[in-house]
Amino acid sequence: MMRYNLNIVKVSKLFYGSYPYKITYKRLYSFPKQLTVLDLSFNPLKQGNDKWWFDYPKTTDDEQLRARCHKFLKTLDDVKFNNGSHTHVYFETKKSYDEAASRYVELQEERSEPLVENLAELYEQSEKRIHIRKSLYFKKYRYKIQFRANKNFTENVGYSLFEMYKDNPNYRMNSNMIKFDKLYVARHKNRRYIHSPYNLYALYCLEEIDMNMATFVASECVSTITKAVLLSDLDK
Repeated sequence: MMRYNLNIVKVSKLFYGSYPYKITYKRLYSFPKQLTVLDLSFNPLKQGNDKWWFDYPKTTDDEQLRARCHKFLKTLDDVKFNNGSHTHVYFETKKSYDEAASRYVELQEERSEPLVENLAELYEQSEKRIHIRKSLYFKKYRYKIQFRANKNFTENVGYSLFEMYKDNPNYRMNSNMIKFDKLYVARHKNRRYIHSPYNLYALYCLEEIDMNMATFVASECVSTITKAVLLSDLDK
């Protein structure tokens, strides 16, 4: 039997909030019925004139193999498909994942598996949003607060947070939060925009009490609070 060296990625989050496992395949279905010369020359990845924007089946046998794989995958319970340049298939249960992983290996590009087997259970039991990690944020901070960059935040709350926590070792700001420094604003006063609703604004907190203090100050602007859960703690 031919052996395939697949990249297996260990993940710490659930796909779509529900699926611990994923297999990435060559595109399995929904192929154009006819390819024109123009189609083949549309080549944004510059991979050669014989390639389209995905790995197009080169023979009828290849296309039929992919069709059989797709048909098989649809018989499995609790799966989700995302079909683009590749076909990503997500699995809620290890049973379905193992069954899929053992078949049509020649069409598989990559597999993703949870860092811990009970990943879904850990997320379900946690009262807070968690992020399973090998270390704390910046090897020190247990919590991460992300803020909504609304008008109140960019014009008022962000400046208050910066002044309150800029010299406090229990907190660390990301680069966008540091732009609330009035000295930074003065140096860049000619810029049309310093802050944007598309920027990520985050504050890292040492412990829960620090997180609670910061969220009290910025309650209406808080988007998400994430707690770092260490792999070493799960093994205890």
